Amino acid sequence: MSLFRALRPALTAQTRRLTVSASLNSAAPAAPLRRDDVMAAWVEYFDHPDCDYYNYRLGAQHLFSDDLLFDPVVYQAMLYACRRFNNFPAAMRTLELIRLKCGDREDVYDWVMQELAPTLEDLGIPTVEDMNLHIVETEL
Repeated sequence: MSLFRALRPALTAQTRRLTVSASLNSAAPAAPLRRDDVMAAWVEYFDHPDCDYYNYRLGAQHLFSDDLLFDPVVYQAMLYACRRFNNFPAAMRTLELIRLKCGDREDVYDWVMQELAPTLEDLGIPTVEDMNLHIVETEL
C-alpha cells in the first residue's frame, strides 16, 4: 500500500460530508480534524522516509489543488523532502506553486517567504524572485 493511500483517509476526512441519515448509519459521525492535525499529518507525510519523488508528486498535487493555504511548516517539509531525494527542480517548482497559491495577496506571500527564509538559506535554495521565475514573457 502506498504512503499516500495510507495517509489519505486522515487528510480527507475533514472534507468528506456524508449525508447519510441517522437511521441508516448507526455509528457516530467522526469528529472533524482540526487545522493543526491536518498540518501535522502533511508534515509527517513529507518527512516520512518512504516518501520518494512519486509520493511527493502525489502529495503536492493534492496539497496545491486544495483551497486551503497551508502553514509554512508544511512547505518546509516539502523543501526538505526535495533535498532528501536531491531534486532542485522540484524545490523550485514548489516555490513557484507557493507563489501561485498566494495569488494576488503579496502580504501573505511575503509572510510565507519570511517564514521559509531560514529553510531556504539552510538548503541553499534561491527564491523565485532570485531566479526571475516570477516574470512572465508574453512576447516571442
